Amino acid sequence: MTLPRIPARLTALVGALCAAVVLARAPAAQAEGNGFLVGDTARLHLMLEVEPRYDSLAGQGGIGATNDPSIDPADVILHVRPGLKLVAPSPNVDFAGQAKLDWNYYTALLAQTGDLSYLGVELNANLVLGKDGPVGLTLDDTFSRSDRTTNPTLGLGTITDHNTLAARLRVAPGGGAIEGGLGYNFQVESYELSKAANIGCTEDVCNGTKYGQYGSQTHAFSLDARWKFLPKTAIVFDATETLRVYDTQSANVPVSPLRIEGGLAGLLTEKVRFVLKGGYLNTFSSGQVNFVGMIGQAELAFMPIEAASLSAYGQRSVEPVSATYAWYEDWRFGLAGKILIAGRLSLTADGHLDRLAYGDAVGRSDLMGTLEAQAALEIRKELTVSLGTILNTRQSSDDPLFTYNRAEVYLRVTVDY
Repeated sequence: MTLPRIPARLTALVGALCAAVVLARAPAAQAEGNGFLVGDTARLHLMLEVEPRYDSLAGQGGIGATNDPSIDPADVILHVRPGLKLVAPSPNVDFAGQAKLDWNYYTALLAQTGDLSYLGVELNANLVLGKDGPVGLTLDDTFSRSDRTTNPTLGLGTITDHNTLAARLRVAPGGGAIEGGLGYNFQVESYELSKAANIGCTEDVCNGTKYGQYGSQTHAFSLDARWKFLPKTAIVFDATETLRVYDTQSANVPVSPLRIEGGLAGLLTEKVRFVLKGGYLNTFSSGQVNFVGMIGQAELAFMPIEAASLSAYGQRSVEPVSATYAWYEDWRFGLAGKILIAGRLSLTADGHLDRLAYGDAVGRSDLMGTLEAQAALEIRKELTVSLGTILNTRQSSDDPLFTYNRAEVYLRVTVDY
């Protein structure tokens, strides 16, 4: 009798999971508290995530065009995410920063996807000055390199480099019942190609060679105010002027959206929280179609006990987007819930449906559905094991390449010391 041969990649995958568990159970170098003490109050945390993930569209090919598994192969992707986190609180100044790598290793256990492996990056830093005083300043910076682009006009397999620098000056006279802020947000976004383009597809629409011309810079200037007229309920207002500039002007339509919103946010009862906002938006688009209309957001959350919540939400938003579309409108409706059992097992789920309409004369529209569910077990303070799934479906009136179904299942081991 001949025993079945275990693939070397699968052996490495199991070994990485075991190493993460062993690391979590190693003796702590710091006797008290989590992390390593730096100075008097700051702590440096070491992090590691190991996550094998089954992805039914790992090949990132001609999505939905043929439903051919040689074009859209499923495979197992091993994510290895080492990282560092520094938290430095003080009476008047808070700082927190995190750096994390994400090695996306395409195991080629189920398909020939090995050339698609790449290194992702996630960096963020937050500085708060004068946090409890009448005047304060908040600075945030976030950078990511990932194939999970938020640009709805682009297909899968596009590696996005995105950086956001944000600043907000806060003024809260008279004990904080009234608060106002001035903000500035600067975003830079660019797109790369996958190393081997996409499996089984050589056309430009599949391998992403046209995406480089969609890089952009966005400047957003904001004014916000809040009046807490009840202990736990406030009137809120915010206005934002956004300027979007593209690296290749001839391939895109610049827009300068003006958004003005106001409403209420707070508690109806001790167990019911709500947000209700509405307002006006004008994209000031130089393209074929300009959006002028109402936008808004509504959310109702019920918290029967401290460890559980259920919320329903809906919104209508309009955002700038690349190519000749100029902007897109998003109607979103969803449900979300979470519960903590025995202080260690958390169950979360979020499902939402989006209808996207684009600002072009053709009238392209996409219907997207997303369901995410996760069970996370805290084995000990430094070690958490999570099992989750993400299901996506998309139907597009414009191009069959944007019509697809995607299923992902992952097992994640997280070490945070």
